[in-house]
Amino acid sequence: MPTSFDFATAQQIIFGEGKANTINALAKEIGTDLAKTAVKTALGSLVELIKYEWGLEETVKIGLTSLETELRNMQAFLESVSGIRTTGPA
Repeated sequence: MPTSFDFATAQQIIFGEGKANTINALAKEIGTDLAKTAVKTALGSLVELIKYEWGLEETVKIGLTSLETELRNMQAFLESVSGIRTTGPA
């Protein structure tokens, strides 16, 4: 009796050499399919997250540009009302 007993040896003893190889091949194929599915799912989620973040960044940029325009308009209005002209951006 061997002192070291692993899963592959157990398969060969129980199922015979040919069936053990078939079981190993099926296990590898199933493992590969599971890994492919996991990567595909993760990649899809990552792409959606990047699209969302990109859109959020663009929305923030547009919002900041709009805010800057409004503040410049307010500054111009206040300058015209007070009669004091500032030079350059505040």
